[in-house]
Amino acid sequence: MAEAWDQFCAICASHEIRGELNIALDTGDGAAPRALESMRLCTPCYLFVAEAAAAAAHGAWGATVTAGDGVCSFCIGSHEGDHFRADLVPTAIEMAPAQLHPLASEPSPYRLCRACLGWVRDLIDHESVTRWANRRPGDGPGDGWRFQALGRVLGFGLEEHDAEAVRETVESFGGRYFEAGIEHRPEPGDVVFVGVAADAAASRFAGAGRERGFPVIAVAHAADVVPAIHALHAGASDLLASPLSRQQVAGAFDRLSDASSIIARDAATGLPAYRLAPRFGLACHELAVRTPPAADELAGLLVMRRFLRGYDRIRAGRPGEFIAQVYCDPAEIGAVARRVGRILGSSHTITIGDSAHPGAVAPGTERDTAPATLPVAASAFFGKRRHRVG
Repeated sequence: MAEAWDQFCAICASHEIRGELNIALDTGDGAAPRALESMRLCTPCYLFVAEAAAAAAHGAWGATVTAGDGVCSFCIGSHEGDHFRADLVPTAIEMAPAQLHPLASEPSPYRLCRACLGWVRDLIDHESVTRWANRRPGDGPGDGWRFQALGRVLGFGLEEHDAEAVRETVESFGGRYFEAGIEHRPEPGDVVFVGVAADAAASRFAGAGRERGFPVIAVAHAADVVPAIHALHAGASDLLASPLSRQQVAGAFDRLSDASSIIARDAATGLPAYRLAPRFGLACHELAVRTPPAADELAGLLVMRRFLRGYDRIRAGRPGEFIAQVYCDPAEIGAVARRVGRILGSSHTITIGDSAHPGAVAPGTERDTAPATLPVAASAFFGKRRHRVG
């Protein structure tokens, strides 16, 4: 018998519902908003969506001024006529003792443009594809989303939430996850996720991985800039932001499988630099983020990594700057840039830079043409179409 997925959490299929996300169309003519969709969420998934929405509306540190009437709450783009309302409603929510964002428990609704509504919906869909149940009608459990055969993945020094995010993602892709230790020592071909709070241990893992052939993914909070740089210089392949989301973890596996796109390593931070090229039949756009003079750009980079899509990429730029490589339709990059500016705050300057489009030929690369059907990995993160909003 088919399950009624709308009675479960839209992300993890838990039956312990603690809140809802209600989406409605407001035509702006004075009529009552028309309900479009209602998604039930359990406590951790409600908090995940609420934190991301609060960061987009108020900045990652809660310092951005709230958008006024007549503009999108997230990207502050002006729009006339139709807009959307996204209302997070706690039904019996038990908020976590330590909120991930200071305003995650503030009341909504948010007024959204179509691009930012797409971003909110993608947060739901992209997290759910690595769970055992997916809310799209007609989609079955996770087998259809596995995009590569993973072997053994180890974790060391990870916080409980981060270890769980890695484990669930790995198992949804057919791999095996273990805590690194005496019984499970890293071997060539393994992938190891290491928390960088234990600075020396993270650097030792990264160095051993470079020598013995197992890639190491460093996981850091924005406050862990120095040990994160040490791990990258020691040989860590990638850097993710704690608390981890499942799309961050899946994006790290995608980058590991696309090592030929790395053209250099930044001398100051150790971060990889990626070739500017379209992927998934989508254009790649660069956003240059200029940090305040007294700020550490890697801290801002980690905040941005937390709220970017897992398959988007970040590299170091000039001193005091980092570059996000975003895959989306050219018509939507303006909304993405405005939303990034809202998340990071007015002290950061966001500039739209170079882009590479499907069909264009970059030096030393083959022509990228839009595939007739997207790979499963791309479908999981960009939907069944070749257009990703936001």
